[in-house]
Amino acid sequence: MMKVIDFSHSYCILIIDFLYILFYLMLHISSKLPRLKMRACALATTFAFLSSPMHAAWADQPNWSYDGEYNHFDVWAEIEPGYQDCAVGTEQSPIAISYTEEADLPPLEFAYRESPAKLTFQNHAIEVLMSGRNTLTIAGREYLLTKIVLHSPSEHVVKGVFYVGEIQFHHVDVSGKRLITAVFIERKDEGAALVGALVANIPMPRTSPVGMDFDPSVLLPAKRGYYAYSGSLTTPPCTEGVQWRVLKNPVYFTNQQMQSIAQIVKRNARLPQPVYSRVIQETKD
Repeated sequence: MMKVIDFSHSYCILIIDFLYILFYLMLHISSKLPRLKMRACALATTFAFLSSPMHAAWADQPNWSYDGEYNHFDVWAEIEPGYQDCAVGTEQSPIAISYTEEADLPPLEFAYRESPAKLTFQNHAIEVLMSGRNTLTIAGREYLLTKIVLHSPSEHVVKGVFYVGEIQFHHVDVSGKRLITAVFIERKDEGAALVGALVANIPMPRTSPVGMDFDPSVLLPAKRGYYAYSGSLTTPPCTEGVQWRVLKNPVYFTNQQMQSIAQIVKRNARLPQPVYSRVIQETKD
């Protein structure tokens, strides 16, 4: 059962009480110095904004986007020196999966369970920030799930097909190596009940995260054959050296669930990048 916890109310009350006290204290001090009264009001107002959740949310917004003359993904590398991989990297993600080699690949051993999480909107995407011990083990190597990111439409393309969405599960091992599993979304008349509860609690942009208990396994398909390749993060700084496991089978969201997502998330998918000489493997199932 998913339990929703609202962190924002008590936090906002404390902030507002503190700002009221500070505001009236400054007015009292400045009452004997008329010239400073206006400055005191301006300073108090500025401090109120800088201390508020609204400013924190605005400050957390990235300096890149998926549209706009200067922030379009084609020019990410021009925004900051640290984004150079977005333009010159030779193992960038996502990719169009067309030609593959079948191989005896190890199974994906997911050990996901209901855990504390925070549902938020940041980096132009719906993200579920995970706590607790949710792991993925591949050939004896264990990775910890750190967050889940929703993209719409899909970023990867398989055999020329785009999907309505893509869920990316970000993992890291003890040495800091990244592995991302991707699950496609298709529309269906009926979707998982817990998916509906997740979608219903998506916060609007620039609002406080929503705390909940969430089981990531509800976003996984029953059959877990996959494609494997080496790539990168799909957002700046586009860091390479990321292992990707793209599952062949999708999960299903209802039309209403996808419409709810579309009201918040605009197009947030990077276009497929050149494969170059990379080999894409796939499981035999």
